[in-house]
Amino acid sequence: VAKGKSPEKKILQNVWGEAGNETTAIMGPSGSGKTSLLNVLSGRARNLGRLKVTADVKLDGKSVNPTDVSVRQHIAFVEQDDTLCISATPREAIFFSAKLRLPKSYMDEQLHTLTDRMLTELGLQGCADTIIGGTLAKGISGGERKRTSVGVELVTQPSIVFLDEPTSGLDSFSALQLVQVLDKVARAGASVLFTIHQPQSDIFDMFDRMILINKGQVMYQGDVENVTDYFESRGHPLPPKYNPADYVMIVAQTIPENELKEAGFFSEREEADSSSERSVLEYDTKNEHSRHVGAWIQVKYLVQRDFQSLVRVKTILGARLALTGFMTVLTGFIFWQVGDGNLEDRV
Repeated sequence: VAKGKSPEKKILQNVWGEAGNETTAIMGPSGSGKTSLLNVLSGRARNLGRLKVTADVKLDGKSVNPTDVSVRQHIAFVEQDDTLCISATPREAIFFSAKLRLPKSYMDEQLHTLTDRMLTELGLQGCADTIIGGTLAKGISGGERKRTSVGVELVTQPSIVFLDEPTSGLDSFSALQLVQVLDKVARAGASVLFTIHQPQSDIFDMFDRMILINKGQVMYQGDVENVTDYFESRGHPLPPKYNPADYVMIVAQTIPENELKEAGFFSEREEADSSSERSVLEYDTKNEHSRHVGAWIQVKYLVQRDFQSLVRVKTILGARLALTGFMTVLTGFIFWQVGDGNLEDRV
């Protein structure tokens, strides 16, 4: 991945790796290219400005274009910053996503059943009917909000789930709860890939695989349980009573790049194992032609949600009324006692 026109700045180079139906953590120092890698794999890099992407992304051993609709319908992406309607409840947010994104053949009863199951799996039963809230209205906690964001994406039953810094801004307990949810999703048969910055040891031990990015290159790629042996074989044994996640980050940030290369950290690309427990491309391909409801139905639900926001969150209603009143008075003063001739001159 290169950015800019002249001269080009390489963000990622010779990056490789594999991920099955398991949790894969993408780690690395700030600015190392973690989010860029996530964007390339999810097909979002093509829409992020002046980026030149040269990559071979494979699903089940077959080269694919992540931007194709046939591939993207199997992908879910959870942003680092939650983009939820603050006036909705977790139950309503998940149901709303299911209503607009699942095939039209799904009845409301089925959608409510799916929503209830999602709330249970995410541990959101206790706050299911509390508004999400935000800066303008008090609502659920940060951890509950993040799990709601995950639920909004999981209603489509994706085969691959990408998350950008899902534990950012969460306390240790909320972060642990979220990673437990992601582990459960992976055990159900999905590939879960996410960026994360220096997790605590009990969270790190829950990961199946890790890709360590340093200066846009792969410093380690493999099972989490083998990372300490890998570093020890290259002259950097893990000190006693040390969090492995912290130690690998310290090595990546403090040891000069040329010394790391001499130690054999930036290894050449290996041939990935194309075997998989199930085919991602064959997952839930029925009803592809009717995956979404019609445009007018979408507009209807969006208008209903907007009206609900006005009614529920009084601060939003007050702000809009105040802004409308202010603009009305301002416009009135601008055109106060203006004749037809003067009006034409002003226009």
